[in-house]
Amino acid sequence: MALGFGSDSALAGIDLAMEYRFTIGWNEFRLPTYAYVPFGDEQVLIENDPVPLRNQSHWITIGYRL
Repeated sequence: MALGFGSDSALAGIDLAMEYRFTIGWNEFRLPTYAYVPFGDEQVLIENDPVPLRNQSHWITIGYRL
């Protein structure tokens, strides 16, 4: 999915363009989370629920034409 907005304008004979775009992936990646915590003389494994992650990006574009 991609969302964004843009604008074009002319200033002193120069065409300026600006654009912002945000993209996010459809698929979800489940990142496992766990930690070994010292407890006395041994290490205890603490397991947590996986964290959901998605690929995402922000784009900013600025351009001009003479």
